[in-house]
Amino acid sequence: MDTDPNGDPGHHWTDPANVRDFVARSDRRAAERRQQFDLLVKLIPHPQDHPLAVLDVGAGFGAAAAAVLAAFPRARATLLDISEEMQRIGHARLAPYQGRYAYHAGSFDGGTLPDALGGPYDVVVSALAIHHLDPEHKRSLYRTIAARLAAGGVFLQLDIVAAPNPDLQALYWEIDDREHHERGEQPWDRTKIRHTELQPLDDHLRWLREAGLQRLDCYWKRLDLVLIGGRKPG
Repeated sequence: MDTDPNGDPGHHWTDPANVRDFVARSDRRAAERRQQFDLLVKLIPHPQDHPLAVLDVGAGFGAAAAAVLAAFPRARATLLDISEEMQRIGHARLAPYQGRYAYHAGSFDGGTLPDALGGPYDVVVSALAIHHLDPEHKRSLYRTIAARLAAGGVFLQLDIVAAPNPDLQALYWEIDDREHHERGEQPWDRTKIRHTELQPLDDHLRWLREAGLQRLDCYWKRLDLVLIGGRKPG
């Protein structure tokens, strides 16, 4: 679980110090994250030469979008993020894909996407971003994402979910704290945790099904971090 749980949703990332701390923590897990994104890319059911239209929701510094752009040389990506500092870092890291991506400054906190993003998209991805929404806004965002997908398009989300029961949640947090110490990091201060409304995996899959997606599954799971998604019919 490598998102920062403190502060207000979205606006936490307007503080450059918080952004730099998150990026540093992410970089220390680069090998682990690479495996996750490698699998995400393999789940996109299009030939590598397909000119994909990609949307990255809560893109941050662009790690998920970069993985797709690297695997699909003709893809173009739109990255939605509210943080100027995240975008600044993202521009530097996405330099190899200059001309194939664009940031859109905006929020999805209300469970909607900015109209200006348009669509349709062949692929919508999101990594460690949607978990802070309350349940109704998650359901609304899933419906909105499904509506923005092209026929046959896919939504792939890497994010955290609630453990099935309190005992397992305590175990997951114990392991998470231990792994932070092993990387020389301070564990998250859970007395200030902001995403208090995490829901179990089954809820997310049900909401995606209600949004009209098919071929739903949890493609990968480690403790409370999951890679889930589905395909729009067509």
